[in-house]
Amino acid sequence: MTRKSLIIQAAVCLLIFAVVQSGIHTKEGKLGDFLSRIAEVVNENYTLAELLELGESAEEAMVMAPGLIGDTLMSASELGTYGTPMDEDSDDVIKNVYASAGGKVVKSGVSSSLGLYVMIEHPGKISTYGNLSNIRVVTGERVTKGDILGTYDSTQDADFYYALEDKSGNSA
Repeated sequence: MTRKSLIIQAAVCLLIFAVVQSGIHTKEGKLGDFLSRIAEVVNENYTLAELLELGESAEEAMVMAPGLIGDTLMSASELGTYGTPMDEDSDDVIKNVYASAGGKVVKSGVSSSLGLYVMIEHPGKISTYGNLSNIRVVTGERVTKGDILGTYDSTQDADFYYALEDKSGNSA
């Protein structure tokens, strides 16, 4: 599930909760009728034990919701910290490869799986750029967001490789 869909789902859940809460207090008009119909359907289809179990599940979910929403929003704002490593919309055959964020080049060289590659350590993250045509940085060099790391030849057989992972190796 994408971050965007999680945020949308959380917002819809909060909206439904707010509408239901306001309807419980007013119990007037169509909202009151709607809530009465929901109560009828629930009474017809669920036992008290099932409702208690659903209530406990809902309570657990509501307790977890603020943390999940906070984590999701934090991750979404983090995406703005990291730029794109290459202008893929460019018609150029040889494309510059850019540092997605500032950091220190921890590895650069040749790998059997990535060809020419560069690995940059950022606070809490590591970005890797592979299948480059040439490299313009060396191990130990500090780079800032947008610095040119090398180039990629779009006519070569290997696809451009880019990964942003946390330091434990999980995709960011």
